[in-house]
Amino acid sequence: MESQVKKYEFLEHPSELKIRSFGKDLSEVFVNSALAMMEFLFDKVPKNKIQYERIEVEANNLESLLVDWLADILYLSNSKKRIYLDFKVLEFSDHKIVADVGSQKALAKDDIKAVTYHELSINKQNDLWQATVVYDI
Repeated sequence: MESQVKKYEFLEHPSELKIRSFGKDLSEVFVNSALAMMEFLFDKVPKNKIQYERIEVEANNLESLLVDWLADILYLSNSKKRIYLDFKVLEFSDHKIVADVGSQKALAKDDIKAVTYHELSINKQNDLWQATVVYDI
């Protein structure tokens, strides 16, 4: 029986939120990073209708792209009071991500002030990509 590969894990950090996300490719790591952030913010997924919108983010490098992607989703979640829970990546490179993202109305149980560059890492170990992000809470 094949074991289920985890999408992300919450790591110990003395004062902030630290999450490591995994994926078979970088676009999957970006999606799993967003899903982990949403899990921290929201208790449960409501049973509302999913609405889709397109998010397009460009940056100078892969690390900035990840931070900007997560910051955009965090901003949209906070400003629209929505949980983002479905991600269809349409285009991905080291400098750009375009995705159709599905969300539902929801109230957050927690707060993230910012996505940071502190201890940020993106690398490949064996056949699995991983990204570690620290959030200012």
